[in-house]
Amino acid sequence: MWLHVADTLTQAAHPIFYQAVEQRERYEKASSVAYETAQALFDKSPDRMAEVEVDCEEPAFLPAFLLYGYAIENLLKGLYVLRNPEVVHDQKVQVPPLHDLVELAALVGYVPTQEEANLLEKISTVTLWSGRYPVARNRLQHGKIGLYREGIFSDPVAAGLDAHTLINKLRKLVDDGQPRPKGGVVVVWE
Repeated sequence: MWLHVADTLTQAAHPIFYQAVEQRERYEKASSVAYETAQALFDKSPDRMAEVEVDCEEPAFLPAFLLYGYAIENLLKGLYVLRNPEVVHDQKVQVPPLHDLVELAALVGYVPTQEEANLLEKISTVTLWSGRYPVARNRLQHGKIGLYREGIFSDPVAAGLDAHTLINKLRKLVDDGQPRPKGGVVVVWE
């Protein structure tokens, strides 16, 4: 079930991510045009000021990273259940109530590479607040990114590809080779 939900979240994230990749190219071109226009206006301005709007929406990577983060969380919790089958009871599945992916990976016993740990930390920032809320609950949570929520990833395209790689790696650890339901999962409790 954890694998199925992770797959669904990942599949939902892909089109959002690739649309943002395409939008990024348009935004960079529009930013360049705006910069050149502003520079020309600045050069002609007696007060040495110029302001020009970028005629394009910024790419929105955060929704894709939010879904990728939720997929990674499901895979880590699936790995936890796989490694600790005693957590499945008649009335409850006792998975850790953690949402910080770095902490969850450590609890599960998954030892990420340094690059994966950095990615997990950044994606945790997205899943815990920046992908869902306009500001963090406190100044400490804002960390290095300040109020610019999209500034978490210096290269969101590379980070997205790294997220794909990590998801596939975790997926292989969770996948037990059993056939997966195609139309969803039905759970019946005794």
